[in-house]
Amino acid sequence: KLALQPQNGPFYFNDTLVFKYDPPSIVTFPHSIYLLLNILSFLTCDLRRAKMTVNTT
Repeated sequence: KLALQPQNGPFYFNDTLVFKYDPPSIVTFPHSIYLLLNILSFLTCDLRRAKMTVNTT
């Protein structure tokens, strides 16, 4: 596996990431997961061309 350069997390290219959240309630918020186009989209919170991979339902 190739480590991210520089390594920014405990994951590698081609790893499968699993996101686990508590169900939405009065004290927790619903979460959606987006695949961003590139690092600049991430740094600027630009979701215009992002692909939603998981929604809140």
